[in-house]
Amino acid sequence: AGGPGGRGGLIIGDIVGRVGETAIADRESLPGALLRLRAGDAMELEVLRGGDPRRFTVVPTERA
Repeated sequence: AGGPGGRGGLIIGDIVGRVGETAIADRESLPGALLRLRAGDAMELEVLRGGDPRRFTVVPTERA
């Protein structure tokens, strides 16, 4: 809550399958994909929520 993902509509339990053009194959590939994002650039995420595919647009921010 309060972060870019929460503001973009993500909730705990969502399973991220794609960050922009990068497919997320396992939990180890997610941090690398997130590190390549640029603050302020809108990015589409594909997630599974309860087995249903969903898409969200999030805008990463600078870390404090």
